[in-house]
Amino acid sequence: MALVERGVQALSDAGIFAYIIPFLLAIAIVYGILDHVSVPKDKSIRGMIALLAGFLALPLGGTLFPFLEGVVLGFMVIVATVLTLLIMAEATGIKQGGGKHIWESHPKWTGAVFIMIALVIFIAAGGPELIGLNNIRIGGGLGLAFFLVIIALGVWWIAGGKKD
Repeated sequence: MALVERGVQALSDAGIFAYIIPFLLAIAIVYGILDHVSVPKDKSIRGMIALLAGFLALPLGGTLFPFLEGVVLGFMVIVATVLTLLIMAEATGIKQGGGKHIWESHPKWTGAVFIMIALVIFIAAGGPELIGLNNIRIGGGLGLAFFLVIIALGVWWIAGGKKD
C-alpha cells in the first residue's frame, strides 16, 4: 500500500472523514458566510450559530464519508503534483517576457487549469451523487486521458520554445 493511501487510511480509521471534517467544514462555511454579510453584528453570536451548524452536520457523517475521503486523497495527489511542477519550474527558470513566471503572466489560464483539476477531483470523488446527479461518472481511463493531455501540452509547450 502506498504511503499516501496508508496516511488516508489512518485518518479514516480515526473518524476524521466521518465526523471531524464535516463538523469543522460546517463551522467554517457558516461562520464565513455570517462574517461576510455581518449578520448578526456580534462576533460571538456568529461563532455560536456556526458551532450549532457544526453539530447539525454530525449526523451526516456517514453520507459524506466516502466523498470526503476521495476528495482528500485526490487533493493530496494534486498538491504533490503541483509542488513537483513548481520545483521544476523554479529549477529550470521558466519565465516569459518581463521576467515574470508563466503563471504570473497568465493568471486566468492558471486559474482555469486549477478549476478544471478541482472539478475532475470532485466528480471522481463522487460529488455528483451527493447533489443528485448519479449519471456522471469518471473512470480511470478518462482521468488518465486528462492527465496525458496535460502532459502532452506541457511537452509541446517546452519543446516549442523560442527558435534560434
